[in-house]
Amino acid sequence: EDRRIRRKQLARQSREARGEVDPFLGESRVIRRLAEQAERVAAADRPVLIQGPTGSGKGVLARWLHRHGPRADEPLVDLNCAGLSREFLESELFGHEKGAFTGAVASKPGLLEMGHRGSVFLDEIGDMPAEVQPKVLKVLEDKRFRRMGEVRDRQVDVRLIAASHHDLVALVREQRFRSDLYFRISTLPLVVPALAERTSDIRLLAASILQHLGPELGTGPISLSPAAEAALLKYSWPGNIRELRNVLERAILLGASTRIEPDDLDFD
Repeated sequence: EDRRIRRKQLARQSREARGEVDPFLGESRVIRRLAEQAERVAAADRPVLIQGPTGSGKGVLARWLHRHGPRADEPLVDLNCAGLSREFLESELFGHEKGAFTGAVASKPGLLEMGHRGSVFLDEIGDMPAEVQPKVLKVLEDKRFRRMGEVRDRQVDVRLIAASHHDLVALVREQRFRSDLYFRISTLPLVVPALAERTSDIRLLAASILQHLGPELGTGPISLSPAAEAALLKYSWPGNIRELRNVLERAILLGASTRIEPDDLDFD
């Protein structure tokens, strides 16, 4: 109980130190609709599935849901499932006992144990190996799991927030994702729109990014010329908000002044 209280204090201090990023910055219809849905979803202590293209802000939304949910004072642990082997992913999620595999020289708790009574964010869950999926389903349904190399079950209580840029329904049809796990995590679905669907928000997003980048890079206040703003609005943004930040950061670092002009913008 003392450790749990300490974890809550650390979670609260970390949240206050980071400040809060607004995943709903903008006035477009699609982002206001997402904000309304997220308000309702955050309060429900159930699994959430966030879908949307790469770089659109799924991770930011996941952290917002945790901060505004019933487990806000408990830990939030996260893991990106993309490109991880089955063994590594199992070890990270469930932990392992000493000698469970070559190189396991000591016992190690997994993220599920670290997130007990809090939230677990699994990014790119569509890339999760098929062998791990039934074990995650067991955690959601029975609140039980086993460390690798262990014979007894452990109890855990976590809220799962999952995200993917894949069409999970298509993966289910292709038998690359378990249908029972999909239906278990998709009770509360949220879709983050691509930046191309909310071009009216680009000015606000760019201003917010510049407001944070100036102090980070030690350049002071940075502004966009009207022509640079027009160039941002004309671009298609396949990399979404992550690409917008990348373009602006590159413009600041390589530009000659604190006012960004069209020639400073290098689009991929």
